Amino acid sequence: MADLADRPLFGETRSR
Repeated sequence: MADLADRPLFGETRSR
């Protein structure tokens, strides 16, 4: 989970 938090791009991509 830390990976996702550390990667804003990943979170944004998933949100989209």
